[in-house]
Amino acid sequence: DVKVLIGWFGPYDALLHFSKPKRHNPEGKFYQRHAAYTCNYDDSYVQSVSPLHIVPQKVNFKALLLQGTGDVSVNKMSTESFTAALKNAGSPDVHNIYYPYVSHSVHNSQAYNETFNYLINNL
Repeated sequence: DVKVLIGWFGPYDALLHFSKPKRHNPEGKFYQRHAAYTCNYDDSYVQSVSPLHIVPQKVNFKALLLQGTGDVSVNKMSTESFTAALKNAGSPDVHNIYYPYVSHSVHNSQAYNETFNYLINNL
């Protein structure tokens, strides 16, 4: 049984982050990057492995979701949508921490130490 979920800058909505770009040149770098991440799977498969889209109807675990406001790899909407889905499924506590100006490379920032201090003192 899951007791606590800690999400570290996660692309919880895989469709938002990894579905094939519909309006981009298949020869372009943007399209190729996404194709590399998804191994050219179709959107139905990407959705089937997306945390946001497979949240059970009922959850009974706490969640801590972390994100940097300077993250250009993972959209903040993904974290906010996943938070709402967990709350709607009955999570007893969902807490988000947004680190100002921190990019997707949180391990290179002060946020790294703050995160572990928070976890030790609050979970």
